[in-house]
Amino acid sequence: MKTTYKNSWHKKYPADGWRKSLGPEFYESDSVPVEYAGLLIYQRQEFGYPIFDVVQNGICVSQRAGLNGAKQAAEVIASKGEGK
Repeated sequence: MKTTYKNSWHKKYPADGWRKSLGPEFYESDSVPVEYAGLLIYQRQEFGYPIFDVVQNGICVSQRAGLNGAKQAAEVIASKGEGK
């Protein structure tokens, strides 16, 4: 089952050729999330490499190359109470 969550860095710019949208508006993952520090961590593939997305309230708030880094990011975000 696919899960869809918002890309917090996505911006809709006019197609003027020089500004970038910083990725798609939404990400999708087939993985079962790891719940850690009150946030969800999803693994997905991008350009053939694993990416770990830290998701809070349906929004991707951090991305890391490994699960341990994603857990560390989740701890920092949870300790700051961001997004609550």
